[in-house]
Amino acid sequence: MKKILAMVMVFVLCCSLCACNASIQNDNEAEENKVSQNDGQGNDESSDTDESQQIGGMKILNDSDNLASCYTNDGYYYLTEDVTKLKNGEYGTHLMYMDFATQQEIFLCSNTGCKHNTADCSAVFLMDEFPIMSSGVFVYKDKLFVLSKEIDNEGAVTQDVSTSFGNEITEATQAALYEMNFDGTNRHKVFTFDAGLMVEDIVLGSNDGLYFVTKKLSNTMGKDNNNITTSSDKKLVFWDMKSKSTKEICSLSFDDGIMWKIVGCFDSTLVLNGVDYGKGLTSDDYTMSDSDWKDLYKDSSDVIAILDLDTKTLNEKYRMDNSVEHSIAVMDNMLYVSYSNTKDIKSVNMENDEEKTLCSLSQNSIMDTFDNTLCCRTWDMTSDYTYYFVNTETGEIKNSSLVNKSLGWSLEFKAEVGSQILVVYDYENTSLGDGAYDITQYKFALIEKSDLYAGNANYKPIKMIGKGC
Repeated sequence: MKKILAMVMVFVLCCSLCACNASIQNDNEAEENKVSQNDGQGNDESSDTDESQQIGGMKILNDSDNLASCYTNDGYYYLTEDVTKLKNGEYGTHLMYMDFATQQEIFLCSNTGCKHNTADCSAVFLMDEFPIMSSGVFVYKDKLFVLSKEIDNEGAVTQDVSTSFGNEITEATQAALYEMNFDGTNRHKVFTFDAGLMVEDIVLGSNDGLYFVTKKLSNTMGKDNNNITTSSDKKLVFWDMKSKSTKEICSLSFDDGIMWKIVGCFDSTLVLNGVDYGKGLTSDDYTMSDSDWKDLYKDSSDVIAILDLDTKTLNEKYRMDNSVEHSIAVMDNMLYVSYSNTKDIKSVNMENDEEKTLCSLSQNSIMDTFDNTLCCRTWDMTSDYTYYFVNTETGEIKNSSLVNKSLGWSLEFKAEVGSQILVVYDYENTSLGDGAYDITQYKFALIEKSDLYAGNANYKPIKMIGKGC
């Protein structure tokens, strides 16, 4: 029996004190190193459907905080979190679609009369094949992709009450990549990663294919039968869309003791974020008390670095003291930084190191980004649930009075489509007492950016048939 005691993930701890958001939206001389087998038959490179689908250079294709959703100019896709028992007794989730033109949500299935309760339905995703809460969907060129994978539990601490063991490799279920049409038809597996490789959540794309981060996870027994999951051999790998094969681009494991995560990219450069503790973490560090861990974290630094994939050179660009609460956002080659003890939002050009003060704002906790806009809130997040929108080109600030209709909480931003934003603007809910609620439905709507910024509740609601989550 295993009981989860704590999730001591360095990146999660980092995000507890800083909000990191990469805006949605080269293969060079790396030694050929295939890490998996080919499941596809090979096909010609597809043409782009519209300008929004064109991949010029390297781009982040998914939201690593919301793996199970993605969108195009036409609509929004999401995998449900609720598990459904199917007709044959198996269990699965559903892929839902919100059409922006009709403002209607549907199951991603075109078969008239389908009850969406068998594996033959294009909207059904079997749990055994697509692990819930960890599989992700994303758009690449004119196809919808699904990355089937287990949860990345690097840094997790569990307690094993039945056995004691030393170091052992964690054999994860093989991650796999699926491709389908936008209407859900012709779903098929195009690639399977090697057994024993964990694939991280982030997916990047270029004109020729996709980039993934792979690593090996190991379990180490710490004190009090605590089992600590750590990683090694972290690599950036490239999946060629024509050959349906992968090769290693470079290692992402460096001799600095920092667990780096990709938070942005521009041209052939990755933007990395990690916590520098001044040493590599030991099993004793992972199992220390909460108060001791907080002290260790406050003495550390939050670091931004860039990795040039042409030269394989890692260069530190910005360092933040973790004793002070702060937030960051990465948009192309620009880094935006704010601290809770100042009113300034700083902009840093990571190519030429030019640093400027973008604006002065008390509510400068960066929570999200749109195209040339930072979405900011108060640091305490208790008295003011409105957003403050900062134009990254002019520094102009607009405060919107719009909040969630029923509970007064902050709006949730789900997609940016031209001049419109897809938001969760309301909930159906049941009070559980003491300020807690059971959210039974998330209500979505489109709104013009101009109305959002001005506080005009000119919502165009989506007709929902599912829970929306």
